Amino acid sequence: MPSPQKPGKAKQLAIKEVVRYIPAELHECKSRWYISFYVWCPQTDQLERQIIKWNRITNLKERRRAALATIHELNQKLAQGWNPYIEQEAPKAFTPLKVAADQFLAQIRRQTEDGDMRPDTERTYL
Repeated sequence: MPSPQKPGKAKQLAIKEVVRYIPAELHECKSRWYISFYVWCPQTDQLERQIIKWNRITNLKERRRAALATIHELNQKLAQGWNPYIEQEAPKAFTPLKVAADQFLAQIRRQTEDGDMRPDTERTYL
């Protein structure tokens, strides 16, 4: 029987392109609780672990409930493509399109009200 071989370099690159994160999970240790997840770092081009300390809530039931809610929210954001490293470099990069469009139109209206832009120019944007 042939021995198992490592995947080829092309297959490894394909796998790396697909796996951009590992979902968040709660770790309940004796001395500390924390949430950890892995996310792709653009500087190192590797998955790096992120840790959120979770000891600030003294009631254990409340701590677990809040941690599970946070994990659910984190996993949803990660599935949508959110990356904390990219958010640090460009905080508005993960803004939904509708919100960005509304902000742009509000800025155009402000420029028209201030007299920096003609009303006809504003009309072409709308």
